[in-house]
Amino acid sequence: MACITAGTGKTGTACTLETDCAAGLTCSEDLCRPYCTSAEVGSNCTGTSGGAPLGVCLQFDSTSDVPIPQDSFCLFKCSLWPNSCPAGQGCIPFETIGGVYYSDCHVAGTVAPSGSCTSDSDCIAGSGCFGTTTGVCAQYCRTTTDCGAGTCNTSSTATVNGVVYGICE
Repeated sequence: MACITAGTGKTGTACTLETDCAAGLTCSEDLCRPYCTSAEVGSNCTGTSGGAPLGVCLQFDSTSDVPIPQDSFCLFKCSLWPNSCPAGQGCIPFETIGGVYYSDCHVAGTVAPSGSCTSDSDCIAGSGCFGTTTGVCAQYCRTTTDCGAGTCNTSSTATVNGVVYGICE
């Protein structure tokens, strides 16, 4: 751990480096986020975010599932569809090692549904990247009416904040 010069980025603004964010914030998943304490892990973060509401405090682990000291910060609580993140951001499901899903805002990409992707960050707001080797962006849905002329496939669902989501086909 080291001291760095704080930037000016407020909670929820896009960032690429720790120094892009104001004091008390970290740059993770391309957004400035508030830190939270180990005692708050698993609980909803408190305070105001200036963007999407703050969600759960998450402790990040190493690749060997060992908690990383001082690496816990707040996710943003949002709706996958309709997207409730600020402009330029999309809501994605975030799965923990225990298989629990939370929502989180991230900087949205430019690839429309049916386009090729390698991660959720490639896809436009309201959609995610699906597939194992070659991904395809697909719009999230709750019911078939969310999909226009398509259908809402809930066979590979994620329940996020009490809402069951599928993808439009």
